[in-house]
This record gives sequence, structure tokens and C-alpha cells, in this order.
Amino acid sequence: MRSFLLVLIFVLSFATVSFAGSLGVFDSSWTLMTAEDTVGSDGFVDPGWGGQDFDAEYLYYKYSYEADGTYLWLGLQTGFDLDDGRVYSSGKNYFSGDLAISFDGDSGQYEYAFDFGLKTMDASLKLVEADDNGDGFDVAGLYGNVAWNSNIDFTASSPFAMDAGDLLLSVASAEATNQLFSDSDSYARIVSFNLADIAGLNFTGLDVHWTMSCGNDVIEGDAPVPTPEPSTFILFAAGGGLALWARRKKK
Repeated sequence: MRSFLLVLIFVLSFATVSFAGSLGVFDSSWTLMTAEDTVGSDGFVDPGWGGQDFDAEYLYYKYSYEADGTYLWLGLQTGFDLDDGRVYSSGKNYFSGDLAISFDGDSGQYEYAFDFGLKTMDASLKLVEADDNGDGFDVAGLYGNVAWNSNIDFTASSPFAMDAGDLLLSVASAEATNQLFSDSDSYARIVSFNLADIAGLNFTGLDVHWTMSCGNDVIEGDAPVPTPEPSTFILFAAGGGLALWARRKKK
């Protein structure tokens, strides 16, 4: 009986006791990739601890089909401060990582990163940046040819943040978007960019990953490649028909 009670106490110590809930900005136009909105009674968030401040909660995605191409929208929600990009806990600062992205269907290697434009330091409080300016900041936007820093406390949550990469689409140049939302419990970053603007992109499957410099929690998910909506096919067909009619009339 005593052994049973000890096991029961151990199990209950990891029981989920709180849910932040999804922010209202993620309406029915979004598709949920992953939900990790759980905090244990002892602050366990998996694989580490820290409670709500370190809880990686949701990943969302959607595609929008415009005249100039297909836009990918990604939404990350977490209890971690994505405004300042850092959380102070137990006498130490911890920092947000970059959004790791793969388009080749292989989550073993994330070849792209979206930088939120926040200061980044690893678990050793060493600056992490791609531009080597010595300030820990990179221009917000989408990067390719990425190399990753994974110096974090829980290495199973790797990769963390890029320390090398080529800026492909800049937020400052309106080639990508980077929006912040928050409530009393959670923060969200929503980013978007036109897939047609990524030179040489071979899109066979979407994988997304995010963590913080301690790696106390991690979130990742996958999604299929975009399929044009019926209205898009109609526009293409109409365009093709008009072009054919114009050629025949010219003859």
C-alpha cells in the first residue's frame, strides 16, 4: 500500500494543473500544428521546469494565396516573454531562440530560421548572432544556409538559435512580417513571407521548431505543402482562357 501511495504521489506531481489557452488572434483561419499548453503542479514543462514563464504552448500555420504567390504564416504562442525576448529566473537571464524551419520534410536539419529581431544569448550567456556585430541582435526576417547554436541546458531541445545564416527576406524591407501579441499569460509572434520569394525553394514538407536558451520546454510540428484553393485554379484557368482567346483573335 505504501509503495502504491508513493507511486501515486510521484504521478500527481507531474499532473497538469494549468492551461493558458490559445490567444484570440488564432481564429478559425489558422490550423493547429502542435499544442503543448501544459504546466505540471511542480512547474514541470518537459524536459525542464519553470512553470508558465517557460511553457511553449502552441504552433499554428496557414497559407494565403495572393496574385504574387503563396504566403506562409506561422504563429508561435508561449508563456516566455517574446516582447523583450528574455526571462529572468533564479538569478539568471534566459533568452528566446529563433524559429527553426525546414521545407524539405526532414526535421533532422532545419535549413532556415526566422529571427524575431531580439537579443540572443545561449546558456553560457554568450552572444548568439549571424552578423557578428557583437550586440546579440540580427535583422528580423527569414534566413537561409543556417548554422545553429545549441549550447543550452537541455540539449534534447536543440536547435536553439542561429549563429550563421544569409538574410533572405527582411521585415524592415517589407519582404516579411513579424507581429507581437500578448495577454496576461502568454505571448505570440506571427510571421509571414511569400514562398515565391525564396530562390530555389524545393518545398516537400514543412517542419517548425522553437525553444529557449535553457531548453526547459520545446515545441515543434509539421504541416503539408500548400494546395491552391479552388478560386485560385479558377483564376489560373480564366487567365489561360483569356490568353488563348487573345492569341486566336490576333490570328
